[in-house]
Order: sequence, then C-alpha cells, then structure tokens
Amino acid sequence: MPRGARYVGSASAESLAQARCLPHRLAALFVRNEEIFGRTADGLAGDRGPVWAVLNARLQYLKTRVEPEPVAPSTLEMRAYVINSFIAMHGDVAVRDLTDSHFQRWLHAMKQERPHPKTGKKVKWGRSTVRLAIKALRGAFKWARGPGKLVSVNPLDIHVPSSDSLGVRVAMLNAEYNAMVGFARR
Repeated sequence: MPRGARYVGSASAESLAQARCLPHRLAALFVRNEEIFGRTADGLAGDRGPVWAVLNARLQYLKTRVEPEPVAPSTLEMRAYVINSFIAMHGDVAVRDLTDSHFQRWLHAMKQERPHPKTGKKVKWGRSTVRLAIKALRGAFKWARGPGKLVSVNPLDIHVPSSDSLGVRVAMLNAEYNAMVGFARR
C-alpha cells in the first residue's frame, strides 16, 4: 500500500472521537484517499490485486448502491469493523494468493483475548461475531466474483456446516465438501 494511504473504512482516532453521532462516525470511517482510488482501478483488474482493494470496493458498494437500498448505517459500521480487521492482517495479500489458512488464522486471532484499542479491556470474538464475520467476508468475495466482476475466483468459497455432532464447527472448501458427500453416497 502506498505511503500515507488509508483504507476506506479506517479513520484516525481523533476523527472518530469527534464524531458523536452515527452518521458522522460513518463519514469519518469512509475517508477517501485519492491515491488509493487512483490505484484501485489497476488493483481491481483481476486476481493479482490486493485483498484490501476488493474489500474496500465492497464496502463502498454497500454504502452507495441504489437498488437495493444501501444497508443500514449500523450494519455498515459492523461490516466495516469486520472487514477492516481482516484487512489489517491480510490486506496486502494478492487475491489469487489468499487461501483458507489466511481466513482461519484471522478467525483464530480474533477469538483470542486481546486489549480493546480504546478502552483497554480484554475482548474476544464469540460464536455470533465469528458467524457474522464469515458472512461478511464470504458475501464480499461472492459479490466481487459475481456482480462486482472484480475477481475470477472466490478465494473463500467454503462450506461452513451449521453444526457438528461433536459441537465443533469447521470450515472446508466446497470441493472438499462435495467430495466427502460423493464418497459417503457410494
């Protein structure tokens, strides 16, 4: 990422602290940087572009789409939070190099206790936040492959079972899932 550029959806602590109401917080979250958007057109030209460019394009789409209506401000804020946490860990990885292990490392890190950036209290993601994060990222890459036409392959095309007999949730590629079901039917 170019020096001095900011992710769409990130903002300085001062601008977020000054923004007391939700619309102003959202405006502070979606700071545009011309250097990023000047490079975005090249970065989104295929699977060689960085993950952050695709995810930022999705956030911008959710904010500005006409039909269906833009998502609710609180939904947009939560998706921006989830997406920015993934960008912070793996934003510079090329989309074509993104694997399920990147996704699993990110989820594992978010499930661990860590200090909250503002309050310093210990926080960690629970089951519902993890499900929301999976939904947000899968939706972003599904959009990027489909209507967004930004990538040719969805790097996170995974099947997440709703439950397991042991109570353990695992993620697997759709191809692995289909092979397993095919093997079971023999």
